[in-house]
Amino acid sequence: MDINTYLQELKERFNYSDELLNFIGKSIPFMIQYYGQDKKDLILNCFRNVKIHIEEENENIKDYLNDYFGVDKEWEIPALAAALCDTMVKKTENSLESKTIIYVNRHFFGIYKPFDFSNEENQSTLIHEMCHAVKGYGREFKLQDKQIIAYQGLIENIYEYDSNSEMYNKVQSNNVGIEEALNSYDEAQIMTLMTGKECEPNGYKAMMPASKKLMSFPKLAKAIRISQFENPKEWIKLIGKENSEALISGFDDWVSSMYVSIQDIMNNPDEIDSKRDRGIEKIRKFTSTYEERNDNSINNIVLHQQEGLPEEKRIKIQKIVYLMKVLASKERALNEKQIELGQYGKDKALLDKDIEEKRPDERS
Repeated sequence: MDINTYLQELKERFNYSDELLNFIGKSIPFMIQYYGQDKKDLILNCFRNVKIHIEEENENIKDYLNDYFGVDKEWEIPALAAALCDTMVKKTENSLESKTIIYVNRHFFGIYKPFDFSNEENQSTLIHEMCHAVKGYGREFKLQDKQIIAYQGLIENIYEYDSNSEMYNKVQSNNVGIEEALNSYDEAQIMTLMTGKECEPNGYKAMMPASKKLMSFPKLAKAIRISQFENPKEWIKLIGKENSEALISGFDDWVSSMYVSIQDIMNNPDEIDSKRDRGIEKIRKFTSTYEERNDNSINNIVLHQQEGLPEEKRIKIQKIVYLMKVLASKERALNEKQIELGQYGKDKALLDKDIEEKRPDERS
């Protein structure tokens, strides 16, 4: 199926505007390029079933969401949220059905601002939510203690059944901070492909260095991708429970320090700054010490054999590992020096030979 046929299908299904269709037609090929050809069908099917809605001027976001999902609930939507990607789960006779929407908010402090498709910040906001949608689409639900667990990237959403509405209501979301940071990284990379210039995310800009650092480790980046689309525990298996919990906590602290009310900022500025700084330090501690490992590498000891040990033994192991790393570093430096000296000897011999061949015959 070519892209024009696909877009016509979306137009008939959702009655999209030409501007939105053009944007979808432009962005989807770059999303496939970025996430990989193996995600092509997933991405195409996602936007066949996930509606993108841009708020109209005289619209109430809560009324629209209730009408779309067929519920009557109070929605907790942050005042500064530019957009959201939300899913609700319904119990049918023989199965569970989910329904997702990308809702782009255009009211800010009571003022309506039309969505401008030529504005790169607006484009970036929409790409961010599209990335969330793709990483949650088609994931299997997990039943646990009368609850449903559904994943959207690394985010673990927990739903509980409401017999009145026959819907499962979301009661808790875990791992939000780290997924928002990584999703913003994806947003920036896709926008860079689309525009041909380096882009920053529209939100969570301050987290980009930390996200880039995490994704700079090839094995960790691969494990994160697997976790975002398939097996949610793959990245935890790689770096260990203790390290993953530190990262989750660090990013959650950082994100929660961003989404505070003006009253909290006025009343508790030091507490907010302290929470943000604690989060940043947890992330920095991991990224500054983590090394990609082979099965028998020193880092295997660092990341896995320390977990669950008493503090005194952990300190001893850390000292031993540090000394081993120092010795390994010195050995590498010595080998490099020997290679350098060996090359110098070869170069000098060739130079001496060249000089000898070009020297006038001193016997005449």
